[in-house]
Amino acid sequence: MVRLRHGLPPALQQGQASYSQTVAAVQASFAPPQLHIDLPQRLVRCADQAVKLPPAQMAWLAFWAHSALQGRPLRTWREVEPSEYLDMYRRIVGSDAAAFERTQQRLKDGMVREFFRENNSDLEKALRAALGPAAAPYLLVRQGKRPKTKRGLNIDPKAIELRL
Repeated sequence: MVRLRHGLPPALQQGQASYSQTVAAVQASFAPPQLHIDLPQRLVRCADQAVKLPPAQMAWLAFWAHSALQGRPLRTWREVEPSEYLDMYRRIVGSDAAAFERTQQRLKDGMVREFFRENNSDLEKALRAALGPAAAPYLLVRQGKRPKTKRGLNIDPKAIELRL
């Protein structure tokens, strides 16, 4: 028996998923992407699967969803205004939260390349851990060559619902 380990949900990795759960996970990986983000409820759904994300990653995904809905799905790190991300983050944790204040301080002089990269990486890890192979349509894509590489969601805006 071949066991795939990379990018699969823990139950599948550990051989604890039932046959029907395994089939459902594989079928979900072929379903058209549907992204639903409800910031007041702190809820993210990818297709029909709830995804638990830490507040920073939820805000980062909401930022990219909002960008796609505004017709700016792909952007370089230099094109991102920190206030766009901070607005999403504040909606989740509140403006008095220590984590929000630290992030706000870190971005006070503009978007920081390392911050951009870290958040892209952390979001990708979180989505892969939660969705396994079904994460592919929800991962940020890259377009272009350095130093003008753009990132963003490659989901049809009609398939994105963002509740602020």
